Order: sequence, then C-alpha cells, then structure tokens
Amino acid sequence: MKYKPLFIYLFISSVFLTLVSSIWKIMATLQGLKLTEINLNINFLLALFLSLAFILIGKKFNHLIKIVILSLIFTFFYILINEGAPIWYNVGILLICLFFTNRLKNYDLNFLREDFISEKIVFDFLSLFCNCIFCFCNFISLLFNVRNELQNSSRSFV
Repeated sequence: MKYKPLFIYLFISSVFLTLVSSIWKIMATLQGLKLTEINLNINFLLALFLSLAFILIGKKFNHLIKIVILSLIFTFFYILINEGAPIWYNVGILLICLFFTNRLKNYDLNFLREDFISEKIVFDFLSLFCNCIFCFCNFISLLFNVRNELQNSSRSFV
C-alpha cells in the first residue's frame, strides 16, 4: 500500500474539520457567546482520530450508522475537551461532523490505492473548504448589513 495518499487524506481532512469547527466557534462568538479558547492542536488530533477511524472501519458497517456513531463520539469528546457552550452550539458541532463524515462516503483503504488519488483528495477538500469560506464571508457580510440597518433605524427614531 502507498502511504502518501493516506497521510495526505489524514492531514487534509483533519485540517478541514478543524478549520470548519473553528469557523463555527468564531461565528458563535460573533453571536455573543463568550468562547475564548480555540484549542487548534487538540481539535486537530480529535479530527485526525475521526478521519483515521473512518478509514479503518471502511465499509464494514452501514454508512448511515457509521456516520451517526462516529459523529456522536466526536461531538461527545469535543464537548468534553472544549469549554462549555449552549446546546445549539453543540448541535452545530454535531451537524458539522455529520456533514464531514457524510462527505467521506467513498473514502476507504481501497479508494486510497487508486491512481492520482492524492490530487483528487486535495481538489475535493480544497473545493469544499472554498465553499465553506464563501458561506462564512456571506454570513459575516449579512451580520454587518443587519447591524448597519439596525443602527440606521435607531438613529431615525431619535
């Protein structure tokens, strides 16, 4: 077996999940939560274990059962490791993890043996990350527009 695709998959998928969960934490902070620690290294290791578990399990279980169980385990450990947050924040982490593990549907050890798989992995996660960043930027723009509209409407009443 070639190990280069496995290492590329583990690194890129873990970075992707860590960055998306960090973006979720930033968005929650913008909504008023007092979250002060990002814990990139611990969250990266947690994402690395999730990606590795997904590859090692492979197609031994039904995909739906596998993504639900792995997502619940990830969310449980994420809640234990990171600082306390409301239920809606933790549900968001669970949904992000479900989205992430569902995206890994085709990834197993056999898939990593294909030709040019490293390029496919990089392109897959890069395009996915760009879409997430685009949505994040649109959300931030929407927040600033709403804030400006609220400030303008409060000035007209004074």
